[in-house]
Amino acid sequence: MATQTDHLIEMLEKKGLRLVRKFNICGYFEYHVVNQADQTIAKDTVAHQAINRAINTLQA
Repeated sequence: MATQTDHLIEMLEKKGLRLVRKFNICGYFEYHVVNQADQTIAKDTVAHQAINRAINTLQA
């Protein structure tokens, strides 16, 4: 799973995006995919799902 996530992170970096881990109010970590202006494109509690949502959002 780590290699899949690493590959997806490389794809994000090519598009000018990055993955950020944030602590939410409920006590869980969320993974946010943000652009260069720190705007959240997608978020999820699982890293690869957040990345997949961001990629799907950009393709739409």
